[in-house]
Amino acid sequence: MAAGCTNGYVRVQDNGSWSSLKCELKILEAKNVELNPSSELFVRCYLAGGNNTKVPINTREISSMSDKLHWGECFSLECSGDYNLIETLRQQDVVFELRRRSETRSVFNKLKSSNLVGRAEVAWKTVFESTDMKIEQWLPLALKGASVAEGFKLPTIRIGMTIQVSTMKEKEGQKESSRRRRSLGECGCKYGACCCVDDDLLLVLGACMFEAL
Repeated sequence: MAAGCTNGYVRVQDNGSWSSLKCELKILEAKNVELNPSSELFVRCYLAGGNNTKVPINTREISSMSDKLHWGECFSLECSGDYNLIETLRQQDVVFELRRRSETRSVFNKLKSSNLVGRAEVAWKTVFESTDMKIEQWLPLALKGASVAEGFKLPTIRIGMTIQVSTMKEKEGQKESSRRRRSLGECGCKYGACCCVDDDLLLVLGACMFEAL
């Protein structure tokens, strides 16, 4: 099942950089979730954003009565740094939260706060040590403050995580190739549409977009 990536990145810049990491995160679908006709479901995940910060990212909200609880969304985190940055990322976890929001609006016409259905964590180390540095799996979610009866099926979400490593020399070569194509009237953008904007600008814009979620 294919999922197209969002055209945005969160960029973490480190001094003395020599390599680039692109970490891709896919939120695909959920199952075994209690039906509720007056609520919508979404997944919130937290990515390490540098300086011990966490960047929250939300998927779109879908009706919990849908036949298939499918998002098919993809986000990316791009980091530039040295070996220490790679080791730091290896120690980080990604937190996944399945959340439910009531469709009822308050007197101020704002959506009510969401409630946690369940959560799970995946270490980036698991991805680093996997074949091709890529995983896709179903994650059972730990329920908030609830005991699980025998035979009860935990809600689960299907996610994918990928890491791509390249040297800054390779990165600059890709950008130079893109610029040459644009000078010939072709767009070298890797975002699907001809935007003809330098990649670095897109990285910064992506960071602003994610912080606003």
